[in-house]
Amino acid sequence: MPDISGSYVISDAGKAAGMLEVSREGMFYRFRAVCPDCGEGPVRLYISSAGREAPIGLLSPESGGWRLERSYSLSALRNMGVGEIEACRLLRGTRVWRGEARPDALFGDRELKEIFAGVSGAMSARAGEELLLAVPSRSGEPFGAMPLFCLGEPSEIEGRPYVVFRFRGGRPAR
Repeated sequence: MPDISGSYVISDAGKAAGMLEVSREGMFYRFRAVCPDCGEGPVRLYISSAGREAPIGLLSPESGGWRLERSYSLSALRNMGVGEIEACRLLRGTRVWRGEARPDALFGDRELKEIFAGVSGAMSARAGEELLLAVPSRSGEPFGAMPLFCLGEPSEIEGRPYVVFRFRGGRPAR
């Protein structure tokens, strides 16, 4: 794993909202985030690494803004899929989207595995008994899950376009 120590700008809906300081302390990395004015919470910090979103933690309101201080072992960061930090962003609300490096691994069905194999930038969340899978919809690029496109719902997550699919019991739900 590369050394990820350094300072990073935290974005909130595409605008700079604060700073994340990452420092190495033995076998751990300490994450310290400060956002002077993040509005209302709950507010979670995520980092992007190798096309995957890794949750770092929930910021707490304190004097002078919102703060987070948390340490992770090298092993825990590797398990979260963290390599180099490409971006830091805030996520609001109660639905937590997680980056999925291999969305095909979410399914037992052979056809669904084939459809989602190779899809990059996907995110998943839970809504009751349903699995939500968000696939990026980038203008001018082929859509990664075309056989299911008509079953998805266009959506915007943190200012980026996605098509969100709902699954119940491992099968597409409407």
